[in-house]
Amino acid sequence: MRDIRGALPSGLLSGAWCDNNPFATSLLEALSFATPALESFFIRTIVDILPELKEHDRIEQCRRFIQEESIHSREHRKFNTALVEYLGTHPLGLYALQGGLKIARHRLSLRSRLQLVAAMEHCSTVLSLAYLDSQESWDIGSEYASVLFAGHAAEEVAHRSVAFEIWQERSHTNVLGRFSTMCVILLAATVYLGAVTLWIRRRKSSNAMAAVSSTLKLNSTAFDRIKTGCALLRQLFLFVNPNHNPIHLVSR
Repeated sequence: MRDIRGALPSGLLSGAWCDNNPFATSLLEALSFATPALESFFIRTIVDILPELKEHDRIEQCRRFIQEESIHSREHRKFNTALVEYLGTHPLGLYALQGGLKIARHRLSLRSRLQLVAAMEHCSTVLSLAYLDSQESWDIGSEYASVLFAGHAAEEVAHRSVAFEIWQERSHTNVLGRFSTMCVILLAATVYLGAVTLWIRRRKSSNAMAAVSSTLKLNSTAFDRIKTGCALLRQLFLFVNPNHNPIHLVSR
């Protein structure tokens, strides 16, 4: 990812900077807040598995993975700092996410953590491909945000099979285990993104109730979101297929 230097004017982020769409804007901001914590979990897990790896190519893949994820964390922290300037504070849901990842790191075995990382990287690939398919037609009002999200998505797609293949080589997880893992991730993501997206909308809007009702209102745009969400769900649950590898995921 290109290093984005210089100050980030928070004024550019005070409104609906993503295609003049408040829902898409708040969703991307919620994802950005979560990124450093998630990337840290990914990096720590891959670092912990490194001593078990023998193949030189695989070790080099992991080192590039760690380097890229570290850059993602750094750039999203800079972006999040600008967001906090006008939101006033970090969303409370972020602390719950960080706490959950901390518990997972200390309570789960390395194999279980690796399975979580493989599943979450699969999810990241699906979302990144969807973003790259859509963002060229969007009017993104912040150049910083445009470069940040597009660069992150492209690198997620490029290293999409690294964690998955390491896990696959060491895992005997059955279909039920894969399904359960994906369900847990999607449940946690729904709770986090739902809570934080609404929180951001309320912080940005002078009329809190109007912001919430517009987000939840069923209209043609909402039905488009539901249709898109169903298509993404089908791709996310490809993880359950024992023969699946995210390397097979391609842009529409």
